[in-house]
Order: sequence, then C-alpha cells, then structure tokens
Amino acid sequence: MNLYSKIKAKLSELKEADAFRFLKQKQENDSSSINLATNDYLAIAQNQEFLNEFHKQQTNLPLTASSSRLLSGNHKYYTELEQKLSLLYNSESALFFNSGYHLNIGVLPSITKKNDLILADKLVHASLIEAIKLSSAKTIRYKHLDYKQLELLLSKYKNDYENIFIVSESIFSMDGDKVDLQKLVQLKQKYNAYLYLDEAHAVGVCGTKGLGISEQENLISKIDFIVGTMGKALSSIGAYLICTNDIKSYLINNCRSLIYTTALPPINIAWSSFVLDKSITLEKERITLNNISKTLKTKLHKAGIKIVGDSHILAIIVGGNLECLNLAKRLSENGITVQAIRPPTVPLGTSRIRISLHSNLSQSEIEKIVTIITKYAN
Repeated sequence: MNLYSKIKAKLSELKEADAFRFLKQKQENDSSSINLATNDYLAIAQNQEFLNEFHKQQTNLPLTASSSRLLSGNHKYYTELEQKLSLLYNSESALFFNSGYHLNIGVLPSITKKNDLILADKLVHASLIEAIKLSSAKTIRYKHLDYKQLELLLSKYKNDYENIFIVSESIFSMDGDKVDLQKLVQLKQKYNAYLYLDEAHAVGVCGTKGLGISEQENLISKIDFIVGTMGKALSSIGAYLICTNDIKSYLINNCRSLIYTTALPPINIAWSSFVLDKSITLEKERITLNNISKTLKTKLHKAGIKIVGDSHILAIIVGGNLECLNLAKRLSENGITVQAIRPPTVPLGTSRIRISLHSNLSQSEIEKIVTIITKYAN
C-alpha cells in the first residue's frame, strides 16, 4: 500500500471511530456565546485597557526577528524579559523559548542521557511525551498521581542510573487535577533525584504573584527545572525555563529547538513582558477564578453531573466519542462554546467536555452554564 492509500485508510478509520478532527474557523466577536474553550484564564486577552496601554508604550516594534537567537535575533526584549523572570522567581537564570512545545522537546532530551532514568506521570501532556521519545534516557510512566508507585520506582532504581528525573505537570491540562508538590519534592530529596515541573496551566492562576503551584507552596527553590508558559493565562506566546546559570549556558550550546529556530518577533516579547508585569497584580482575578471554579463544580455535582477537576479546568467525562461530539454540539447550539476532547489526547473511553474557566464570568453566566449543562449532560 503506497503512502496516499495508507493516509486515506487512516482517515477513514478516524472518521468511523468518530475521532476525526479538523480546523474550525474561530467566530470573532460572538458575544452571545460563553467561551469555555479558551486558556485565557485571567481574561487578559479580553482586556482592551491593557492592549491600549501597550500600544501607547510600544510603537514601530519589528514584526519579525529574521534570525535565530544565536545569530542576530536575540534582541534586547529577550534579555530584559529573562532578567525579569529570574528576579521574580529569585533564581539564577531564565531561558525563553518560542513555545512550551519547543521548550520541552528541546530541554528534556538535552539534559538527559542514555544512562539516566525519567519517571514521568502517566498523564503528562503531549509535548512532554514527545520530549521523552526524543530522549535517549530510559523512561517509566508511573500511574497518575500515584506517589507510592513513584517511590517504589525510585527505591528500586536509585543505584542503577547516573541521574533520575521526576517529570510532572503541576495542574494537569485534561483532568484539571493538581500534583502534590510537597510530596514530589520530598521524594526527589530523599532519593537524590531531579524534579522537572511543567507549570503551563498554573502560571498566572496560582500563587500570590501568579508564578504557579511552586510559588503557592513556597517550593520554587526546591525544584530543579520549572517550565512556565506565556500562551495560556498570560495571553501571549512563548515559554520559559527557570534554571541555573550553568544549565542556561549548556542549553544555549546544546538545545536544538532553541538553536535552530527563528526567534520570536520583538513585538511578541515586549507584549509578554508587559502582560507579565500586569499579571503579578491580578490577585483579585485569581481569587475570583478560584471561587468560580468551586461554585460551578459544586452546582454541577448537586445537579448529578459527573465532573472532575480541582482547578479552573473541569471536565465532564462522557465516555464515547460520538456521545461527546453530540454533547459538545448541543451545548454550542445553546450558547456554550466547548470542545469534545477525544483519544489520543485522552485515554480510550474517557472522551470528555473540557471546561476552561476565566475570571470574567458573571454570576448569570455561571447559572446559564449550570442550567444548559444539566439539561443536556444528564
């Protein structure tokens, strides 16, 4: 079977399993629909005052870097942003990447070698899975949030590998549940391992300054590699690694996804720096978002809806692909924009409606969400 025949067969297979995906045109300025499919957790993207202020401050910024950072693309906004991040985290260094995907698939394979071991939570997201595949280290995926199994693995292999890396998210993107970071730090210290923590969905949302679960738990200094992203709660693009000076220098010399890609345009980095400053002040929005999540989850539970998540990300577990697609369609038709999340993004038989909350939701919108979901999800 030639390539095109294989592709056609695979597409037919996806359609038959109700797993076929396609790119939908975003509906601009649809104020009648409540968008629960965005990662704009702090509603920064909806804040016209921020945008106006930024445009007044920054004019005629280049729209392209035209080069990689190691050639001529390392403009001053990168340096200023990395310095700002290292000060915020009270760390030696920070290194900025084009996206969280670029960061993970570059950093993890760079710092791990064949005689190392990666112990990764079973439900880490796609970029970490790809990073693990690109690494030459031995990898074992432990059961989701199963710290007993993790400790058994650490105890069993502590003398068999040069370095052991524990890899986890802090808030898991598809279930909305949180890691026990105190436990991970305890285990990493007990077994002399390294902790690689992806805070993609916690940055902006957790901690007094919005630096994530690591700040909230006062554990920043105990974590070897902290990954933060600008593309979710902070409504920009790019991602950063909080690390030591030596790790930064090593990555600049060895990390292929940093070395061999065009740098982000100065206007994007300047916007990231601007919204980072703003996000630090949004403690009220973080409290509001947390309250909205608790209220909505409580109301849906009382209405008999099976829902999971301990954060601003909640999920209605539907099960089958077709049932999930139909529910997403019905909710959308009734003014609630959501997406059906299906395998391979989530395990087979756990297709779900993923609810991403944001701090701008009003009480009346929360009541509408409860009413419509209760009507169609029961």
